Amino acid sequence: MKHAIGSLAKLKQDKKWRVIFNDHPYLIAIVGHHVFAIPDQCPHQDASLFQGKIVGDTVTCPLHQAKFNLISGEIDEVSKMLYFDFGPEKITTHKVVIEGDQLFLEL
Repeated sequence: MKHAIGSLAKLKQDKKWRVIFNDHPYLIAIVGHHVFAIPDQCPHQDASLFQGKIVGDTVTCPLHQAKFNLISGEIDEVSKMLYFDFGPEKITTHKVVIEGDQLFLEL
């Protein structure tokens, strides 16, 4: 299902957003010419990834510095070793559809 989340022009200004659908928060981020969406929740201790720093296609958890790839959802190897209780091998990624200037999150 597609959910309207705002304009591409506004996201280009802000670089990242936090949106909530069905009581679940999501981090929406623009990297280059692409828009990515992941749950706004570190699987280690539920810290907000929106509060983390984005460098390239990676977001760093502000709580323990674990790194997550915005494109693939992969958890970097150092983070996996340091925080062996992550559980999943990667976090879920969601498609963001661009139609004109409008952005839609597919859940």
